[in-house]
Parts: sequence; C-alpha cells; structure tokens
Amino acid sequence: MALWQSCTGCHKTGRHCNHYGGSSVVHWNGSGFGSNDPGRERDTTRYKSDHFDTRFPLNIERPLDLALPLFGPADAILWALKRTLPYVFRFQGGRRPHSDLKDTVVSLSTFLPMTARAIIKAVVNQLPTGWQAMYLLSHIILYKETKPYPQGYIIARSP
Repeated sequence: MALWQSCTGCHKTGRHCNHYGGSSVVHWNGSGFGSNDPGRERDTTRYKSDHFDTRFPLNIERPLDLALPLFGPADAILWALKRTLPYVFRFQGGRRPHSDLKDTVVSLSTFLPMTARAIIKAVVNQLPTGWQAMYLLSHIILYKETKPYPQGYIIARSP
C-alpha cells in the first residue's frame, strides 16, 4: 500500500520521481518489460544461438509422472497436464478454455506413452478441425489456427 501511495504521489507532486532522477532514468522503461509485453507475439520471437532456450530447449519426450484421466473433456485433460509440466503450456482461452476444448470428450489409451508430446498429440487428434499444437523452444502452445512459428515445430494438427 505504501508503494502504491508513493507511486501515486509521484504523479501528483513529482517529488518521488525527481528524487530518483525522473522516469527516464528507470532502466526498464522502453525495454519491453511491463506494459510493452508483446503478448502472443512472444511466440514468434527468434532466439539467438547463445540464448538460454536455444541452448537448453524443452524435452517434450521426457516421461512424466502423472495420473491423467483417460476419459473426459479435453480441457480437463489439458489442465491436468499443464499443472504437471515444469514449463509453460498455453492453450486457447486460458482460464476460460475455448468451447471446442470444453465440449470435446477425449479418450486416451492406457498404452499411451506418458510424455507431453504423446498426450498433446492424442488430444489434438480428437479435436475439431483447425487446432494446432506447437513446440517452441521455451514452451508449448495449442491454438485453433494453422500458423507457422519461427523456431517452432508442429506437435499435431487436428484432422
């Protein structure tokens, strides 16, 4: 609360901002941090060869220790997977999943390998036409689109 009052006071009186050299001295202004977040366009970022995610990409073939429902709405299975993964997995709609994900009942085989790739592929193959799961170096995305991504690899597209 004190911090918020301090920031509010800065804009009203200029005292705090001037004390710290004005807003232009704040290093994150104009750096893309905060309100300049590119949102979904971050998925199109091209990483240089020395970037962390290029040097240490995700391993979507790593066996996962999880108990997934073998039958149920796609969004329930995807949420269970998302909670287990040690990296970001985004799918369309976020907290309010797309109606296709809520309305499509998915069945997973008991013989399915418990890897992110296998589970996502099995779900996407049962979704209505137009869905695409992409493996990016730092995360996985699932959207109703067919769009190429730089440094992205298709995991699955719905039939």
